[in-house]
Amino acid sequence: MDEIRKRYNPRKRSQGREALSWVLTIAIAIAIAFFFRFFVVEIIRVDGPSMEDTLYTDEQLVVTKLDYVFGRPERGDIIITKFEDREGLIVKRVMGLPGETIEIKDGNVYINGEKIDDKYATVKPDEPMEPVEIPEGYVFVMGDNRNNSTDSRVIGPLPMQDIVGVAHFVVYPFDKMKAIGR
Repeated sequence: MDEIRKRYNPRKRSQGREALSWVLTIAIAIAIAFFFRFFVVEIIRVDGPSMEDTLYTDEQLVVTKLDYVFGRPERGDIIITKFEDREGLIVKRVMGLPGETIEIKDGNVYINGEKIDDKYATVKPDEPMEPVEIPEGYVFVMGDNRNNSTDSRVIGPLPMQDIVGVAHFVVYPFDKMKAIGR
């Protein structure tokens, strides 16, 4: 009987199961957090003046990543994207959609020959831009600070596959919290 007790110690076994339970719970929590961060929602920090007066350097944005899985970009969306040959993520506004022609003349933005109400820019663009036809699968993006932004006017239309997510809220600094977008 003593031999059996030495081999089987319920107390030792329950402590082992308890430790394993904790390890599995923590691993599952970490996996869920990584899933949400990489596939659902992320906090992104603004870096640079290209979106002023809408967004400023060091503001932090809530970005959702599934918007375009179930829908398409719309004019006015503030997106987070990758640009070829640039490190990091970039914040820009969608101005032109697939199949449209966009141009800038006399400081105004025209879509398919019609002047749009460019309510996002506080300063009109200095430089005109010849008409650009936006291919399917692409969008034309611009910074709200039109004269201080590297955007589709320089790099051309942006492939939609390079869009990381859509910004919806400024959450930091706390005194600047607000909804953003269209």
